[in-house]
Formats: sequence, structure tokens, C-alpha cells
Amino acid sequence: MSLDGVDRTRVGLATASAVGLVGLLVFASLNSEPPAQVGSNGDVLGPEGGQTLSAYRDEANQTLAEAPQDQPAYSMVTFSSTLTPQEVGEITSELRRVNAVVSQANAPRPIPEPVEGATRAEVFQQYTDGLDAVIAYDTPEALKPLLDDPRVLAVEVLPPDAVWGAFGVRPPRA
Repeated sequence: MSLDGVDRTRVGLATASAVGLVGLLVFASLNSEPPAQVGSNGDVLGPEGGQTLSAYRDEANQTLAEAPQDQPAYSMVTFSSTLTPQEVGEITSELRRVNAVVSQANAPRPIPEPVEGATRAEVFQQYTDGLDAVIAYDTPEALKPLLDDPRVLAVEVLPPDAVWGAFGVRPPRA
């Protein structure tokens, strides 16, 4: 069976298309650029570089006082000193959610909520021995009583529309 001119053209176009597609796939796989990272939407928890802890405490606690009291929001609960997981579990036991732990100058580590029968202290213990702060989610009304505990230095609250993963966190003791 012989191919006429039209058939040869079709075979040629199909072959060229297949070679072009393979070339495009090879080129795309060689791209070494990392995928774009989701950036901060401008909201940041934690002290600014060079800010003293006392100045941060005053600024953070002002955000707690000014936040809509009945709307849940993300916040950073900063401790007066590095605390044990048991102490932090006790302090945060009544909060709706603790999303991450912050220890020393490390980036926050997301954590799960405890399973039935476990405590937050047990979850915290799996991630670190000492905590400087936690990222929590609850209403400012529920967060305010934490300031009555001398182990709590500050509670900084983000606006209620802040989204988990879209705000920055600066460790309190960098």
C-alpha cells in the first residue's frame, strides 16, 4: 500500500507534532525554579526586630483589647519565660484550638489537636521540651483571662479575617 501526497503530509505533521510535544515536556521538566511560595498577606505576629519584650507586650496586649471580642481570630500567646509542655498544656487547656508551637528562635511548628483521651501537653511534648509561645485560635474574650497568669507575657491578636498559613510569625526570643 502506497501513500499519496496528502497521506504523507498528514504523517509528517503528526510526527512533527509528537516530536514537538515530547520536546516541550522535556523542556518543562528541566525548569529548576521552585514553585511560587504563598506569601504573607501583611499580617505578622511577634516582636519587630530590635523591639524589647516590654514594648512588644504593650503593643500585643493592645491588639487584644481592640479586637472584636466575640470573633475568633489567630493570636500568639507569648510566655514570660520558656515553659514546659505541661505548663503550656495547663495554660491553653480551655482554648478552642492551638495551631502551632514556637520554641527558642525556631519557626512555628504546626501541631494537631489531641485525640480523645490525650492532652495538649502530651501533643506539645512530642514536638519540643520548651515553649516560648503558641499560635492559638479563639475569641479575644476567651484569650483575655490568659493575661491573669503570670507565666503569660502577652497575647497578640490578628484581625478576624486572617487566614492560617497566610500570616507571618516572628519568634519572641530570636
